[in-house]
Amino acid sequence: MYSRLVIIILILTCGITSRVNAQNSNQALYGYFFYTIAKYIEWPADYKTGDFVIGVVGDTPVAGLLRTMAEKKDIAGRQIKVAEFSSVSQISKCNMLFIPVQKSEEIEQIIAKMAGSSTLLVTEKEGLAMKGSCINFVTTTGGKLAFELNRAAVEKANLKVASELARFAIML
Repeated sequence: MYSRLVIIILILTCGITSRVNAQNSNQALYGYFFYTIAKYIEWPADYKTGDFVIGVVGDTPVAGLLRTMAEKKDIAGRQIKVAEFSSVSQISKCNMLFIPVQKSEEIEQIIAKMAGSSTLLVTEKEGLAMKGSCINFVTTTGGKLAFELNRAAVEKANLKVASELARFAIML
């Protein structure tokens, strides 16, 4: 399992020079990122039964990539389901919730909706980890993909992050 983490970190830190191409290239890897990150998060008991649900807010190609990954993988013996939500009011219980850049302006409403849940919020726009996202993918000034980890948001969601994942994160 540690070797998979090393591979994901290597992928995350590879230089991608074009920001336009970086966004598309990065999104192509999201299925693998979500799958690998999920293995290093511990959810409370009531989030460890049934399907492992990855929610996606809005219309984004990432949903299709996650569905493709879900057809081939499972997490701790649990089938992965991808739930798409077109609005904040539709969001329901899920293990992970992806908020794409085009829905970033709704982060505060989403955080309010998910208050009290043990959902790992994942975003992809600079500054969103400081606003309450648990994990936020960012592109560094050198064009490298990295991820921020908001430990306070993770703890508020009653989740635990393995040290193997945390040591590769930009800690906030």
